[in-house]
Amino acid sequence: MSTAAVEHPKSLEARITQRLHESIGDLVTEADLKAMVARGVEDALFRPRTIPRQYGGSDTKPALVEELVSKFLDQQMQAAVTTWIAENPERLQGAVDKVVAASAGEAFLHYLDLRFESIARMTVSEMKTQGLLPR
Repeated sequence: MSTAAVEHPKSLEARITQRLHESIGDLVTEADLKAMVARGVEDALFRPRTIPRQYGGSDTKPALVEELVSKFLDQQMQAAVTTWIAENPERLQGAVDKVVAASAGEAFLHYLDLRFESIARMTVSEMKTQGLLPR
């Protein structure tokens, strides 16, 4: 059996601080390292990001934390809506039926209008080709 101590995982900030301390330990105090790491984490996670465009200019994106939280919430909302639909199919069907009933007639009339317009254009074009109408 091994007598080596079990090492617990450290936080990201602690690992960065340790690595920096090992690299430049004589030049910077522990307090300086902690302040540097805190600023770096703050900048990386909580400040809006500026992304350069390929042909000049730049775009501003939200902070990484905002983007990650937004993606997480989107996934949670999609899952909640999917669950609601699965648990309430009759309510959803009722809403679909209402929309279809309200807009089906209008959609059909729009289709007929387009078809008649297309037929009329073809007829006029054919009549012009045959010389029955002036060009």
